[in-house]
Amino acid sequence: MEPPRVEPAPPPTSPFNPQPRPAAGGCPKPLIFGCLGLLVLVGIGFLGFFFYVGTHVGQLLQFSLRQSETAVTQQLPPDVTQEDRQRLHQAF
Repeated sequence: MEPPRVEPAPPPTSPFNPQPRPAAGGCPKPLIFGCLGLLVLVGIGFLGFFFYVGTHVGQLLQFSLRQSETAVTQQLPPDVTQEDRQRLHQAF
């Protein structure tokens, strides 16, 4: 004959924290929904950015070339002739 099976007793609660911790784990639902919503908004923002860039390529190229021309012109040494400056301006 087998001896009767006895379940072990649960550990006693701590005197410093008498309430047991909840057994459920993981992130709370508001945090998950917030992060998911933020991820969707960032994705929509990226799509909007790429759509804008795709539809305004010419304007963005003109803007970047004007900025480059300004930066290059400011870095030219003083001994560059006016004729060379004009050719550079026409190239841009």
